[in-house]
Amino acid sequence: MKIFYFTSVFILIYCSGFSQAVFQNITYGEKQELGLMLKLPNKVEVVENTILQKLEETGYKPETKGALFWKSALYLILSKGYDNFVSLESDSASYRAARRFLNGFIKETAAYKLAIVIEEEQERIDDSGKKLKIMKEDENELQRKMDDIKKI
Repeated sequence: MKIFYFTSVFILIYCSGFSQAVFQNITYGEKQELGLMLKLPNKVEVVENTILQKLEETGYKPETKGALFWKSALYLILSKGYDNFVSLESDSASYRAARRFLNGFIKETAAYKLAIVIEEEQERIDDSGKKLKIMKEDENELQRKMDDIKKI
């Protein structure tokens, strides 16, 4: 278990150090807009569930189907309203904040994945504990039967 923990921490630190949000032109409708892209070292399901969990923590009830959930890279375009996109020149502070926000997803997805693995391991431990309890009960029953046979 300690090896698993240290390996997970190493992976988290490794991924955090090498994956950063980068500026990229993103096609939105028929326009090209400057946005940010972050490649995450996780399966699409983990990234999707991390986003859903974060949205739910803010009180938003997200839809779980649609165009958002079909990429393994995360893209972000900044807008002050419908088709009112922010440029890097006009609002560099928003882009810095957006970049920090996306870079936070690296740790969030790693933490989410680790929580899933821990939960699965805990279920396996609980199942093993139940099996052990049943086996001990069977052992006690067999021991009682052997004692009864010895008395005869």
